[in-house]
Amino acid sequence: DIMHALLSLLFASITIVPPFLEKFHIIHFTPFLAICSFMLCIGALLGSSYNLYTIIPFLDDILHVISGIIFFLIGFEIAHLFLVDDGKKKTFFGYIFIGITFSLTCGFLWEVIEFSASTLFGLDMEEDLLVNSLNSYYISGTHNYPSHIDSITKTIVFYKDGLVLEIPNGYLDIGLFDTVIYMCMCLIGTLVASAYKLFTFLIKNRNQQIVEESNN
Repeated sequence: DIMHALLSLLFASITIVPPFLEKFHIIHFTPFLAICSFMLCIGALLGSSYNLYTIIPFLDDILHVISGIIFFLIGFEIAHLFLVDDGKKKTFFGYIFIGITFSLTCGFLWEVIEFSASTLFGLDMEEDLLVNSLNSYYISGTHNYPSHIDSITKTIVFYKDGLVLEIPNGYLDIGLFDTVIYMCMCLIGTLVASAYKLFTFLIKNRNQQIVEESNN
């Protein structure tokens, strides 16, 4: 349909971004970064247009981890535009800080986009989740203490026209858990990428020290 066609066009257009940025020397896309970007685009396209999110329930988790890695690496490269690489630890940790900040900001903005699409355009980009317990100030009627409800087995929706919809196996959360969980997945990807960069930096410095000591 039209929506899937537009999504295909969007993800296809994203694939030309890395060569464009490379051509104008804005960001250097390493092969690993390019592969991750390609995997993210393909996974998101197949997940939304070909129901792969339902077939592979953890696919969205994987893509959000990959997005954390990608956003961090892009932020790390952007940091090189503002901080001169003098090989000092202070500068390197500046790269790390900018990379983490950029990644978490992108992750947050993406969740805002999902919320806006669901709210304004009637989409369901925030995945629903069945939960079996909840805490609510609304139900208790006061903010002094929340009401705790557990062992929820089903949700029943009563429509204005008299129709009834029964949702088995719990209470239907409409996006809160999805938003928080995927921001955590993005954080995990960010931390993995930053740990890798830190590890390679320490190894490089250690090797340089060994070479300098051997020369002396």
